[in-house]
Amino acid sequence: MSLPSDIEKKILKELLSKGGSYVSSAYLASIAGVSRMTVSRIVRSLIGKGYPILVDKKRGYMLTIDRDLALLHEKAWKIGGRTFRFHYLEKCSSTQDIAIGMAQAGVQEYTVIVAEEQLRGRGRRGRMWVSPQGGLWFSIILRNYAVKDLTIMNLVMGLSVIYGIKSLYGLEVGMKWPNDIMISNKKIGGVLIEGSIEGNEVKYVVAGIGINVNNDIPNELKDKASSLKEILGYRQPRSPLLKSILENFVVFEDIIKSGNKKQIVSMAKKVMFTLNKNVTVETPKGYVFGMAYDLDENGGLVIMSNDKKDKYIIYVGDIIHLSEDDIVK
Repeated sequence: MSLPSDIEKKILKELLSKGGSYVSSAYLASIAGVSRMTVSRIVRSLIGKGYPILVDKKRGYMLTIDRDLALLHEKAWKIGGRTFRFHYLEKCSSTQDIAIGMAQAGVQEYTVIVAEEQLRGRGRRGRMWVSPQGGLWFSIILRNYAVKDLTIMNLVMGLSVIYGIKSLYGLEVGMKWPNDIMISNKKIGGVLIEGSIEGNEVKYVVAGIGINVNNDIPNELKDKASSLKEILGYRQPRSPLLKSILENFVVFEDIIKSGNKKQIVSMAKKVMFTLNKNVTVETPKGYVFGMAYDLDENGGLVIMSNDKKDKYIIYVGDIIHLSEDDIVK
């Protein structure tokens, strides 16, 4: 998905600022300096990008923000040769729980479960993920993956989110290893990969994504987390972001299924905030201290100890970025 043109931006900004109310085509034409016919063409283009715009011949155009995801229920998008089918829920324990149950029952791949609110959303290692109304919380059922590819699925989905946000809003986005999505050193979202392996066969993969869009950030998290609403200045419809992420995902899925792990890892290195930083990593086997300086071919974080005597490759762990003052010399 390409960035909106200058005229699109003007029209979109006006629709966003008056979200939930109709704006006449004559008014949009006047503020954009174009004809009403051009406005109609641009609105059709925005609708094609996933923007939920209602059209009324008498009243003009209205951008739906609060209920845009509900409009996707039992709908489908054809993207990159795939058919993404949507299942929308007002509330659920977590989209991961629902998606795993559906995957186990044999539901086809590229089914997307979207929730307005998660009551028990979770991140890695079972941690609670605060996911109230206004955010983008969804999970995708995936199949036909090789076991050897699973170690970099965090990178595949992380890149899909990063490029989805970049291509839609033009923001600089990065990743904190292994799965936090960051803007200006604040967490904007995260990725969770779960699945089932029997022998050498991957039965299914469920990729869960959570992004702070219009939801309010709790006071105790405001120094660490942000939302797109805060960054962009307006509440945003979520369906265009969902579409942008899926459009980018099919590109990265084609790369991984072609066997080109190196390209995924190379692209991930360019957006990985954790590289070239001193870190402490809490792993299942204990703490690792040192400089994170690379990703290996499978997406593992490569760390050189502070005394330069030991090298570690970490696949599972929690990262703390350290300042120079935090380092024990």
